[in-house]
Order: sequence, then structure tokens, then C-alpha cells
Amino acid sequence: MGILVLLSVSCYVDRYIIALLIAPMKADLNLTDTQFGAAQGLAFALTFCICAIPVGIAIDRYSRRLLIAAGVMIWSIGCIACGLAWDFNSLLLARMTVGGAEVVLLPGTMSLIGDLFPQRRRGLAVGVFGAAALASFLVSYAGGGALISFLDERGGLHLPSGEHLATWRAAFFIIGTPGFLLALLVLTIRDVRHSRSPAEIAKAQSSTEIFRNRSGVLIPYFVGIGSLVGIGAVVAQWAPAYMVRRFDIPVSEIGLWIGISYGLIAPFASIMTGIMLDRVYGSGVRTGPFWLAIIIAMFCGPVLIATFLQGHATAALIILSIGLVIHSSNAAINGACIQLIAAPEARGRISAIALLMTVGFGSGVAGFLVPLLSDYVIGSEAEIGTAIGIVVAGLSVMTVISFAIGLPRLRGLFHGQGSAVAAPERLA
Repeated sequence: MGILVLLSVSCYVDRYIIALLIAPMKADLNLTDTQFGAAQGLAFALTFCICAIPVGIAIDRYSRRLLIAAGVMIWSIGCIACGLAWDFNSLLLARMTVGGAEVVLLPGTMSLIGDLFPQRRRGLAVGVFGAAALASFLVSYAGGGALISFLDERGGLHLPSGEHLATWRAAFFIIGTPGFLLALLVLTIRDVRHSRSPAEIAKAQSSTEIFRNRSGVLIPYFVGIGSLVGIGAVVAQWAPAYMVRRFDIPVSEIGLWIGISYGLIAPFASIMTGIMLDRVYGSGVRTGPFWLAIIIAMFCGPVLIATFLQGHATAALIILSIGLVIHSSNAAINGACIQLIAAPEARGRISAIALLMTVGFGSGVAGFLVPLLSDYVIGSEAEIGTAIGIVVAGLSVMTVISFAIGLPRLRGLFHGQGSAVAAPERLA
């Protein structure tokens, strides 16, 4: 589990460090908000989505250990390539490389957890993994902000060869390099799936019936989790830029606030959510993850929107931190839903489709709507906070509606209505 935690941190740091580098990258590469948004979210999401289903199928059939190791190696190369970008197109290609490689982590991890932990312990297991993803924000934002300030004070990074790297280029290089060591560590992970019978392996190669029988639950779940995760992704991508433009706050200070709230406090919320979901499941309530998703969206959406209505920097940062902590529990919810709904032979593919929504829609499309609204509807980069608020409001409503639609269908799944499988143990 420790290696999986390190992988989660590496994955999310490589993905989100770019949010703290908007100003220098826009200046050096001569980018607009829309172009930067396309590179930050849309390009990443494009290859992520293209690769999601093939990778999910591969996870269910082939060595998860080798697939994850290859993914770590490639996304580290992509992160370093971001620091070598010389124009918009090269940055797009680098971010597409990161996106296509990072897709392997969640389906691979969810598949491993499903084999390594019994149902009664999976809520805690996915909570710990989700906490690691949240802890990565501490490294990305607080650590990344400190690294950027450190490099700024020294005028970037001076290499032994005599070459000089600007601060933002050096940051990508420093953050991407440890991934090569992690790729080697992945090879030590124990893969227990090889003990399955030939009948189970044959069953894993055809999941059409699984998707058909559970589509009434899966479709609301996919739309709902994509919208819920998108709330946090939109804020993580664009809140730093808003704070700099609205209040002229140093990047290091913004990173510290977001890092502490989303990376230090929120992981405990994720773990506690996982424990709570285990207890709720043990008491006989099978719809706990859906209910909790609705509650989170109803509370975190308005709180995060209030961030962008404040006239004082400290108030905005405090409210932002509260909203991020509330939102953070979705990490355990996503994993718990996968373990609850997906049969063992389809967890990789279910996880991959969930990623299509969380990254493709949540981080990609929703994240790209912010600069589009700012540049072409509102018409001012200074009003990006309004654009963020509009997108967050829409995602919050979509989350509540989707999970509310899925609730009765999830109950029916466990009572044998609309599904060929009724026993909770078999569903898990």
C-alpha cells in the first residue's frame, strides 16, 4: 500500500504543479488564458480519455504491475517535457503525454485493492489511497510554491553544464525526475490475481452483460462522480490565477493555503469518510456513497462559490480552504462506489470509464469552460472568479441530480431488481 500511496502523490503532483506556473508560462510562451486552459486541462484530458478504455481492458487482463510501472515512467518523461516546451504546440504534446500515461494509476490501483483487501476493509483502503491523492496537493501547492520561491530567489536553476533553466522549467524538471525511481519500486508490488481460476479469467474477458445489467446505476454514477470531482478540479486549476489577479497574493502563499487545506487536513477527512462508509455498509445501508456525494455537493458548491465573492484576501483564502476540505471526501466516495458496483472481473474497466468522466469531463471540459467564459463571454481575464463560480454552480447541480437519480436504482440492484446479481458480497 505504501508504494501505491507514493505513486498517487507523484501522479497528482505532476498533474497539478502547472496551476502555480500560469503567469510565467503565459509570459514566456505568449499564451492566452484559453490556450493555457487547453494545455492544462483539455490536452491532458484528451489522451487520458483516449487511453482510458484500452488501459482498463489491459488492467483486467495483463500484469498490473508492469502496466503501472510503464505509466509512471512515461508520465515522468511528459512532466519533464513540459519544462522543455518552447511554444503552445510543444506544451500541448507534453501535457498529452502526461495525461495518456497517468490514466493507468486509478484502474490499476482499484483492481489491486479489490484483490488485496476484503469488502469490509476496502472502504478504509480506498480512503487511504484517496488521502494520498489529497496529500499530493500539499506537495503540489505548498511544496511547489516553496520550490518556485526558492528558484525565483536564485534566478532559476543553473546546471553543471553551464546552461540556465527558468524557474518554471526547473520546477517541471525537479518534480518529474523522481518518477524514474518510483517506476522501479512498482516492480516489487505483489500481484495476487494469478491465483484465479481459468473460468474467472475467461469471465473477465467479456463484460458486456455486466454493463447492461448495471447501466441504471453506472450511468448516474459516471455523470455524478465526473461532476463532483470536476468541482475540485476547476478550483484547483484556476483559483491560484484568480488569487494572483484579484489580490496580488504571492504564489507561495496561495500554495501554502491550498496545500494545507487540501493536502494536510483533507486526507484525514478522506480516511474518516472511508471508515464511516465501512461502518454504514456493515449496518446494512448500501447506498451510503451516493447519499454522501449528494450532501458534499450541496455544501461544498455554495462555499466554494462564496470564495470568489469576497473582497478581502484572507476571507477568500479561509472560505476556499473550508470548501476544499468539504469537497475532499469525494476521494473515498469514488473508490467505494467502484468497489460496491463493479464486479471483480470488471473493476479495471469500470474505473477507466469513471476516469473518462472525472478527468475528461471534470478536469478537461469543465476546466476549459472557465477560460472560455472569461475570454469570450465575460470578456475580461480579471473576472475569472465569476467564470469559476458559474462552472462550479453548474457542476454542483449536476452532481446532486445524477446521484439522486441513481439512488433508487442502486437499492434495486441489491434487491435483485434490474440486476442479475442481488447479493452485496457478489456485487463487491
